[in-house]
Amino acid sequence: MSKPTSFIVCALAAALLLHGVAEATIISSFATADVSDDGSGLTASAKATVTTGPGYIEILLQNTSERQDNFKDSGLSANPFITELQVSLASYTIIAADSHIRSVDGALFAQGAGNEAITLDPRNLSYKVMVTHSPGMDPTLLFGEADNKRNDNTLASISALDANGVPQEGYAGGFLNPSPNSDSGAIFDSALFHFALDTTDTPDENSWTDENTLVVKFQGGGYSRRVHNPEPATMCMLAVGGLTLLRRRRRA
Repeated sequence: MSKPTSFIVCALAAALLLHGVAEATIISSFATADVSDDGSGLTASAKATVTTGPGYIEILLQNTSERQDNFKDSGLSANPFITELQVSLASYTIIAADSHIRSVDGALFAQGAGNEAITLDPRNLSYKVMVTHSPGMDPTLLFGEADNKRNDNTLASISALDANGVPQEGYAGGFLNPSPNSDSGAIFDSALFHFALDTTDTPDENSWTDENTLVVKFQGGGYSRRVHNPEPATMCMLAVGGLTLLRRRRRA
């Protein structure tokens, strides 16, 4: 997000704040990063908008990765897919049973390599939403999971489609598999992650300046790499008067 755009977003958010709209945290982008494990230069990027309110966090996540044609002189295209979104906040508990991941209005959906993507109505997606304990992570960890063998749903970049809407990512075709569910496949290019909290308070704004709070996992072909959220300078954070902000516990 450019500086003028960031200023406009923050100014608009400030205006909404004056009218009592719930707290919002806007994160401009996950900067372009090399997600390959062999230095081959497979790059990925994403954008996220985080909105918090009484008892929930919503994250609109967009895969903005550019398609890389003739990748490694193979004649194939490469485009990393997002297979996980991790939220790690120790201050409160996220209720998995009341959380969900939905497609957004106008999102495209594709199953099977070579098949044209179709418009998908907003509905819950086939992601696994979990709360678990993992080594090195805070107690709360939620994600939508997919891989080349089991594809619940993945979040793909719109750049993976050609002019006719046909996916062109030869290195990650497995993510288009219509399994294990009838609606498994790739979502282009945005999805909304809704996480229910065990409190009506909203997260402390300092939570979002921690690089480990939001992590996305990009995967394409044999590559798998987690990328942390942007630097604090790319954020615009607001707090509505009258809402009690949670104080984050220190990490162990």
